[in-house]
Amino acid sequence: MSGTEYHLKACLRCGFEFKDPPIDEQLLMKCYAQSSFDHWQDQPDPLVRQFDRFARLIESATKSRRILDVGCFNGALLDYLGPEWNRYGIEPSIAAAEIARQRGINVLSPSLESLDKNTEPFDVIMAIDVLEHIVEPVSFFQLIQKHLKENGIFLVSTGNAHAFSWKMQESLYYYTRIPEHVSFYSKAAFDQITCQMGWKCAAYQFIPHKRLPTSRRIKDTIKNTVYTLGCKCRGLGISPLNRKLRSGRGPTYFSAKDHLIYVFQQAG
Repeated sequence: MSGTEYHLKACLRCGFEFKDPPIDEQLLMKCYAQSSFDHWQDQPDPLVRQFDRFARLIESATKSRRILDVGCFNGALLDYLGPEWNRYGIEPSIAAAEIARQRGINVLSPSLESLDKNTEPFDVIMAIDVLEHIVEPVSFFQLIQKHLKENGIFLVSTGNAHAFSWKMQESLYYYTRIPEHVSFYSKAAFDQITCQMGWKCAAYQFIPHKRLPTSRRIKDTIKNTVYTLGCKCRGLGISPLNRKLRSGRGPTYFSAKDHLIYVFQQAG
């Protein structure tokens, strides 16, 4: 994939953004299958990763207990929810899926596409930090609908392409420069999906990717402000600096409120 050029395109109606040409989905799945079980931490801090937010939203939307986590990785979030849930997962990483099983998670398949169509529908489906990896969103949402019970909820968390920090840097924003990130959403895009699928919006929240201390938020803000100004000023007229700024990506900005939780609800 080295040297491949991509362009960021957007739907003028809803603001959904995507990379063109898309990355080969089979290549992505091979990479995910080989990823380490602790690539995103074996024991993530549930407070930093905001597991409590997801749990509260789920509990407020339904009392039913059959849940599927699409991209469950090593099962840390499902483990946090507790054994009172009937917990199922989908995970392409072979090593991570094995850790999830050791935590009591029933990992059903490596992908939503390969999930048995006769599987009993779920009361809750989650996709946390997954949608940005999906090359064909329409097919993905249609599959979710088939596996969701009447009045069931689909909770997602992904980057918000309409966030202020994102708009400041546009295609240079760190989130868009991660190679496997191919699709980018906003509340307007999710509202459009809600309408098309015949669902309703049960809740939404704008959040940072992680809960981080004030000192980290200040540091991130300074770094990204300097980077943005440097890009806007074309590297202060210094050609090598301008090229370096624009050939890379913005500093990681995990403390920015640049993510969106959205809860879809299936019609009854």
